[in-house]
Amino acid sequence: TEIYTLSLHDALPIYGPALASLLAGYAQRGGAATTAVGAGMLRLGASAVGELAASPTALGFGIWEGPRWHATRTITVRNVSTRRLVVSVGAVADGGVTALRFRIVPRTVTVPIGSARRVQVTVTAAAPPSARLVTGMVELAPAGSETLHVPWALLFQTPQADLLAHVALSSASFPPSDTNPSILSLQAGAVVRDRGVQIVPVRRL
Repeated sequence: TEIYTLSLHDALPIYGPALASLLAGYAQRGGAATTAVGAGMLRLGASAVGELAASPTALGFGIWEGPRWHATRTITVRNVSTRRLVVSVGAVADGGVTALRFRIVPRTVTVPIGSARRVQVTVTAAAPPSARLVTGMVELAPAGSETLHVPWALLFQTPQADLLAHVALSSASFPPSDTNPSILSLQAGAVVRDRGVQIVPVRRL
């Protein structure tokens, strides 16, 4: 077991969400899929000198719903360095997927020391790709510094599952009662095996 001490620059206070972004955003992805390894392998040296933090640390664009569908997510970019940063923002999809189009506003943002700016990322797709799930990265690149990555995912096909299961009443017939009511029990959501174990949540109950 090795113990590492991560000494971040002390010009500005680093709080929990910013520290999580520094660790995840400067990690080394490697060749495995984002869904398998998350952000990847930690690079503590890169995190220690990282100049940007982003919130959230990952984006979910939801489920594609047709050619006119679009989804917009907002990333808050914070300057945790000792200099003013000019940040270029882009988005890429893994695996050479070309069906997606990204609109990023603004494409370039200036972030003063200790300040934060918001960037909106909108994704569209006129037609679904062959992949059921597409992942990628939003890349936040400060001039003269290392790029911070924010992973994203977009689902094109949902697993088929019964989201309300094992629905039962403890008593089928009963008078109104606060002391001896009939109990409704059910299972909401599902865990299915669809190219791996997938959790299918209930959006509204």
